[in-house]
Amino acid sequence: MSFGGYVAFSIFLPTYLQTAYGLELADASGRMAGFVVVAVFCRPLGGILSDRFNSISVLAASYAVIATAAVGLAFTPQDVQDGSIPLVATACFLTMAAALGAGSGAVFALITEVVDSDRIGSTTGFVGAAGGLGGFVPPLLLSALYESTGTYGVGLILLALASLLCLLVTLTLTRAARNAHRERVAQVGT
Repeated sequence: MSFGGYVAFSIFLPTYLQTAYGLELADASGRMAGFVVVAVFCRPLGGILSDRFNSISVLAASYAVIATAAVGLAFTPQDVQDGSIPLVATACFLTMAAALGAGSGAVFALITEVVDSDRIGSTTGFVGAAGGLGGFVPPLLLSALYESTGTYGVGLILLALASLLCLLVTLTLTRAARNAHRERVAQVGT
């Protein structure tokens, strides 16, 4: 979700902004660049916070923020078409960018907590591949839903639900995998 969401919005944001708010391509692309910069700067922050607290907490918080921002965007007026974006939409986009970036940093920290050291390289490769693939499916889905419903709201609600599902998996299955890995490491060390 964090990798794929970052890629998806990097690709799709100019189209979204042009369609929903009537921005010119140059303006929409500039705003997409701002989204990317926020996400990129927050990626190391996610790693730093994971080191200070723990990666599961940071990742869970990221998913909760992504879900909240997606719901906020879903209920923000679209089809303004005057080249302006409501302040709440700007805040939601930038907040989502920060959460996606921090979540990506937390994922890398989490990998070291759930994977044996001889598998970290292959695991990060698969995580990156899944994120890349996950970045191309959401824009297709958002486009299809927009074509059939006339709004991005449905797609954004689905994004919020997917984020909540990731939050649930992080707090249950991922936490269990981390704890099992810690037990294995402790047994090998004794």
